[in-house]
Amino acid sequence: MNEDKDTILEHITIETVSTYHDYALVSITDVPVGQDSLVTVLSRLAERGINVNQMAQITDQQGLAQLQFTVHAADAPRVCQELEQISEQHPNLGYSLLEPISRIVLSGSGIRTYSELVVRVLEALEQQKITAHLISTSEMSLSLYVDYDQANQTSMLLEALFLKQH
Repeated sequence: MNEDKDTILEHITIETVSTYHDYALVSITDVPVGQDSLVTVLSRLAERGINVNQMAQITDQQGLAQLQFTVHAADAPRVCQELEQISEQHPNLGYSLLEPISRIVLSGSGIRTYSELVVRVLEALEQQKITAHLISTSEMSLSLYVDYDQANQTSMLLEALFLKQH
């Protein structure tokens, strides 16, 4: 079944575009799968009361994992402190921190089944030279993490794209 893009998007209803500020994106790289490094990191953060908001792990063909997660920006210095201590015990552990970033959430129905929504969002962001550092979808939402200074522009762009037409 080949539906055109506009017909596919008719099945998706975006009800809100929400913006949340004050996040940091943590990337941990080149961790051999099977080592307890990632478990150590997440356990230490949990013990310190640092909440991980969004998380994604990717394992490459060489068996190395990359973990990305977001935390509240206020917790970023403590995360770095913990990662410094952990890297002394796990020298292969590399990490970086990107802050401040903001989370933009499109909420509605039909999101989980239509990748065309993600395509439309990414095309709009690309035209405006906005980078989505992390993207996640669920049945009812699409979340994007963008640079803090581009959050309002991103929200207005997505509102114009999806809310103004209804």
